[in-house]
Amino acid sequence: MVFNTLAGAGYKDTSDLNGLAYLSLAGGAPILLSGINFASQAGSNTWKFEPLWLEGSEIHGPPMDSDDQMNSNSLAGRLAIVAPGVADLMGQDISLFDGEFLPSGWSDPEEGNSLRFTVKVRNTEDSWDVACSSASKCLFAYSRDYTPTLLDVTPPNVAQGSELHFHINPRGAHTTAVTPEDAPPYRSLHLGQYLIDTEDVIEDTDRLDAWAHNAQYAIMTDGSS
Repeated sequence: MVFNTLAGAGYKDTSDLNGLAYLSLAGGAPILLSGINFASQAGSNTWKFEPLWLEGSEIHGPPMDSDDQMNSNSLAGRLAIVAPGVADLMGQDISLFDGEFLPSGWSDPEEGNSLRFTVKVRNTEDSWDVACSSASKCLFAYSRDYTPTLLDVTPPNVAQGSELHFHINPRGAHTTAVTPEDAPPYRSLHLGQYLIDTEDVIEDTDRLDAWAHNAQYAIMTDGSS
């Protein structure tokens, strides 16, 4: 059973629920799904991805019980969550998505570096799907062009209080269309399990140069994420 009661998907803290056009292949973008007929518990709602280029195919994703709930309230028609990564959905390593060809023959011939999906919410409590009446409002477009690459972290040996430099090619992820001027440049920086201190170091207005080698300064902490 399918209910066309999903109003749309958009980036968190926006009223624009017309789909997501600038997703990293690694996932992680804070997003919002708005509608009704969701399961009462966030984790009882799961992702269902339908590749636009493979008619009749579907990929079942993880439960929507991310470690970042972001005020999610399924009973109020609000699922605030982070977008899953394409590599996780396909059971592949993210490094395989950085070459000329996508792994296991996956490709979207009309989009080149992009993979486009129509997304539904699977309510596992009531055994039904929640979909958008207009498929474009539930369009998720993942692209290499918006997937930053971590080139290196220096120095190789660090301790609490050490200065770190993350060497990053953001590709197109820090262009205004992808990261609005009033949005922070990162959700967080981690080194293994450790959350990196960026307070008083990174400003919300900071942006990295597109398609270039950038170095981002930060401080090693003693607290795990």
